Amino acid sequence: MGGDPDKRLPEGWTRPDPRTGTPAGIDRGWAYAPGASATAAIRALAPKLDLLPAQPSIALIEEWLRLPAFAAWMAAPTGAWPLARVPDADAAALGAETRIARLSAETMRKQMRAHAELRPDDYALAQRAILSPTHRVQDGPRSIVYILVEPSEDRGGIVTVVKATQTGSGLFVVSLRRLSRDEADRDAAIAAILRKGEWGRA
Repeated sequence: MGGDPDKRLPEGWTRPDPRTGTPAGIDRGWAYAPGASATAAIRALAPKLDLLPAQPSIALIEEWLRLPAFAAWMAAPTGAWPLARVPDADAAALGAETRIARLSAETMRKQMRAHAELRPDDYALAQRAILSPTHRVQDGPRSIVYILVEPSEDRGGIVTVVKATQTGSGLFVVSLRRLSRDEADRDAAIAAILRKGEWGRA
């Protein structure tokens, strides 16, 4: 409107231009919300991640976590977002048919309530914890707790819990939280997290 609130829009301004199929003044290919488009593409491609070798699929997941679309999904989650890929041996140990661990909308809402301090880039650390854990414990037949204690003085570490569904058809990150530097430095704190049930209340 050029900053003029009294300016009248031309009649039929909401009708698509028959030449481009988009609203007047919008070129072909630009009539979409980029975040929504990225999310739709990710949902379409996510089921194919299992068919790729480990490194291309991990690189894709990490790229998707850096997109503004992931931050938008965190704020209003629906469905599930692919968060990490577990090693073949871990998927087998959990009886999982997939290697891609997803973050469900329900878990994301729980995370936002319990760990609102976590930023989108914190969720990318789940993959590091899974691939290079300082501690890895299988907590029952269907879940594994991965703990990564970081050497940096200001960042303690990350705890990631991956669980397979009863049928083995799904694999989900059911908890993710940061360790404080003090917790990461205390063996007792690590032991407490690894005791059955402790991670669920973290």
